[in-house]
Amino acid sequence: MRTLAAEGTAALMNHKDTSLILITGVPKMVRAAYTSGKPTIYGGPGNGPAFIERSADIKKAVADIIVSRTFDNGIVSASEQSIVAEDCIADEVRQELRRNGGYFLSALESERLSKYFFRRDGSLNPEIVANLP
Repeated sequence: MRTLAAEGTAALMNHKDTSLILITGVPKMVRAAYTSGKPTIYGGPGNGPAFIERSADIKKAVADIIVSRTFDNGIVSASEQSIVAEDCIADEVRQELRRNGGYFLSALESERLSKYFFRRDGSLNPEIVANLP
């Protein structure tokens, strides 16, 4: 793709070889997807959770989720922001995440970190969004 803008994305959606569009909450892109005449799956705004159920290959599921999070530094709205696992495998999922470098914040760490992400009124701190080094 040579045009890295809304026009380029619209061109891809309307390309003859595109048969299905998966779109998340960017209003202009959602309208373009719906008017393309192609089947469209709309994921809504925000980042959906990854669900791991009891029959999953836990090692593969965790590895796939971690790899997915590395795409575009995990800031695109298709990136998983949380994991939901069935109770019967939750401990195994946590262990596998730790084996793969995952870290679980303590309650105190979570409270301290949230002060950077949110303002006193509970709204998101825009200074932190996509503020990469």
